[in-house]
Order: sequence, then structure tokens, then C-alpha cells
Amino acid sequence: MNKICSFKWVVIAIASLLHENAWGQAYLNFSKYSGGMNTEKVTNMQVVNGETYVLGYTNSADFPVTNGSIYKGGYDITLTKYGTDGAIIYSTYIGGSSFESGDSMKIVNGEVFIAGYTGSADLPVTNGTAYGGSGDIFIAKINAAGGIVFYSYLGGNFMEFLQAFEIIGNEIFITGDMESLGIPGNGPPGFFITKFSATDGSLILSEILDRNSLYEQAYILNGAVYVVMTTYSIDLPVTIGNTPTVPATYGPYIYVTKLNSSDLSKVYSRYLYGNAGGQVSDFQIINGEAYLIGTTSSTDFPVTNGSSASPALNDQDGFFTKLNVDGSIAFSTYLGTNDNDYLG
Repeated sequence: MNKICSFKWVVIAIASLLHENAWGQAYLNFSKYSGGMNTEKVTNMQVVNGETYVLGYTNSADFPVTNGSIYKGGYDITLTKYGTDGAIIYSTYIGGSSFESGDSMKIVNGEVFIAGYTGSADLPVTNGTAYGGSGDIFIAKINAAGGIVFYSYLGGNFMEFLQAFEIIGNEIFITGDMESLGIPGNGPPGFFITKFSATDGSLILSEILDRNSLYEQAYILNGAVYVVMTTYSIDLPVTIGNTPTVPATYGPYIYVTKLNSSDLSKVYSRYLYGNAGGQVSDFQIINGEAYLIGTTSSTDFPVTNGSSASPALNDQDGFFTKLNVDGSIAFSTYLGTNDNDYLG
């Protein structure tokens, strides 16, 4: 006897669905299954104004949709919107004949922006973009009734990987890594940032920031885009501080750049480095100032308080650095002992 295993969503939106009675006890407003005969997975859930948006993907051909959309094959994206009482407002498939994964979701005025990854060459694009091959990034906009406003590919002849996704005003910002030669932008494969119109999904600007980076983080804020990279490149443009003259002995260099969100021009760019490189594990932006933590084996990492590295050769030390709004160092310190120390 064949047994069909089925995994279902259980929708529990804590922000809007748990209430308190007169005695301060919480009770569940609603909890429900949503799925078909095969497998479903939730990738993102958000509650906005008491309504619950659930993004996921499925290989079920009988997922409960409300708008006549159909399963195309592989894994299709599903988007379901629930009212405050748990009733389905709309539910839809989004995808092509291969596989899709909706990794990020932004909700603006009841419209849903989705960014993710696809292996389908037959997405219902609305702006003439074409599948590049091997796996592309996509962006989609869904209106308040669950209909597609636009669908667009972003990719070249090999694979792309989504890193950050943000909506600012009427513009969409995407950052990521590409292994393709054909993605819009300048130069060969590398770390990129691309800006689209949030009205129709058309491409506005795209730039390659680095071709030899190992790790990137991006903060996309109103008015500025902050990117921190660990990179083996020693020829990236700088506006403040020095440029390395030789590759780091034991690891990559840290590179920080701030871009205007309007035209992606550089506000500042700089390296943070010592004789043995270093890596950032996390960073935050507060009032335009950048706070970075990470790890380095360098004995001459730029510090401002007289702290020193571990005396043992090749030991790892933590560091904590704050950059001013112009990229200059506000303070920087080692955080470590006489042994290996890691911050992250």
C-alpha cells in the first residue's frame, strides 16, 4: 500500500490572533490548516493591520486558491492573505514549470512585493525580461486583490543569489551575488546592487561593486545603501583612508561603502585592515553611523584606544569599530584575550 505524506501550513499569527479576556488570559482567535495533497513550506509570514500574509511554496496541484490560478510544476510559490477572523481574502499560485522560492516579502499599502529564486524559464513576466539560465532572481508585485501587477527576471547565464531586498518610496532595491556574465550592470561576476521601479518592475540602475568578495552584508535605508564586504580585492575605490598594497597574509580585507540611493554614487568608501586581514560578522547602522564587529589576526588593526592584539602568532582577536557618517573612524578597539576570540 502506498502512503501519501502531506505537510500542511498551520497559520498562527501571534500579533493579531492572540487576544486577552477580562482576566488577562490569552486565547487563540483562529488556527487553521492550509495545503494540498503533497508538500507545503512557509518561507515568510507577516501581520499588517490585523491581516495575515503567508508566503510559501508547494508541489501540490490542489492547493486551495481563490482566483483560478493553476499549479505549473516543480515547486510553485503560494501567497495567501487572511482577514482578522481567519477567513481567506485571497490565495494564489505564482510560478512557472520548474521551481520557485519566495525568500523575501514586503507589504506596502496592501500590495505585496516578493523577491526570490527561480529555475523556471516561463514565468508570467510583464516587462519583456527573459530567463538567463541556471537560476535567476525574480521580483513580483501582487495587488490588494491577489492579482499580478508585474513579474520580472534579474539574472544572467549562470546563477544569482539574493542578499538584501527593500522598498524605498517608489523604488525596489536588490543586492546579491552573481556568477553570470549577462546580468545588467558593469563588469564580470561579483556582488551587485540593482534598483527597479516599484510601479512596473522596470530596471533603473544596476552596478557591480566587487568581483572578489567572500561575504557581504547590506543595509538599505531611506536615502542611502550601506554595504560591508570581506574581499581579496586591493584595488577598490576609496574616498577615505588607505588602500592595501599587497594581499592580506591570512585572510581578506574589510571594505565599507555608503551609496546614495538616488543614483548609487559613492558617499564614502574605505578599507579597514591590518597585516593579516579580518572579517566582519555583523554591522548595524544607527543615525548614519556604522557599528561593526568581527575578527582579525592582524597585529596592526586600526584602533583608537591603545588596545593591542594577542601576543600569540596568528591568534584571532575580536574588534569593535564605529564609523562616523563620513566614513572616518569614531573609535575602534580590540576585544580579546591571549587566546582565540571570535565576535559574531
